[in-house]
Amino acid sequence: MGMETEGVPELFQRFLRKNYNYYWLKTRLERGKRIPDSANATLITGSSHALNGIWENAWTCALNCSMHSQDLYYDFRCAKEVIRGNAGFQRCFILFGYYIACQDLSLSKGMRDYMVSPVYYPIFGDAHHWEKPEARDQWKDFEGVSEKIRRRCEAWSQQTVSEEPTYYSRFRRRKPFFDFGGRAWWELTEEEQENYGRQRAEGHNSILKYEESLYENRQILKDYVHFLYLNHVRPVVVIPPFTAAYNRHIDGRLREAVTKLVEGPEEELSFVDFNMEPVFDNYDFVDMDHLNEQGAVKMSRILAERFGK
Repeated sequence: MGMETEGVPELFQRFLRKNYNYYWLKTRLERGKRIPDSANATLITGSSHALNGIWENAWTCALNCSMHSQDLYYDFRCAKEVIRGNAGFQRCFILFGYYIACQDLSLSKGMRDYMVSPVYYPIFGDAHHWEKPEARDQWKDFEGVSEKIRRRCEAWSQQTVSEEPTYYSRFRRRKPFFDFGGRAWWELTEEEQENYGRQRAEGHNSILKYEESLYENRQILKDYVHFLYLNHVRPVVVIPPFTAAYNRHIDGRLREAVTKLVEGPEEELSFVDFNMEPVFDNYDFVDMDHLNEQGAVKMSRILAERFGK
């Protein structure tokens, strides 16, 4: 056991690692409700692109309520949870990839089991279009643990995660989402990068068939932006940068879908697509479509300079 976890029971550590996403989002939402009205705070919602691509220290006060495989519906749920009745937020960054226009986690069996069941449903009591949701038992893989120890472990997990400044911590290391054989993204050959980029983009391109989700997401973003305006929060939609190998293979119809998405709200919003700006290179990425820490610092500083700290 390393020094950074010295004295922490192994059971507590294993439990937190298994349930880290739940405690991360739960504690961020609770923190958001306590932000003072004078904070000039920045809210960030989005998926893994925002978890990887945001460096919270770029702002005076930033709350990152992003989560892996989060869709617009749950972005909006997070925003409503922390902004309603709270005058401390001045701007809200909504980050997503091109595929988000057609994504609905509650209609995807694999993704709803991965994220809705263990994270969103237990927190919000809301499974969107999933008719018979089940909240995952956090203790399913642990046998013979008394109720007293469970309560202590849960309390410790919540307190520990609440003290972490960013998602990546001693219990959740930043690493590529894909196995490159121990190599960094920029160490791959051009041919390898092209193959990985194609595979990733083609996986996202397949979501185009879900047209009903596209129509619903257009309405969700309209409602989201309207809600922000009612609460005097500036909306900024951000497409983070992706590698050239990924962008070469993403279907143009997904880009068009995102354009229609951001053109839908009646109120004005700011829109930034970093793939249209030659600011990032391969050394800023951890994989095909996620920034590394260096890239996150770069993008966050640009956003803070453009839209306020």
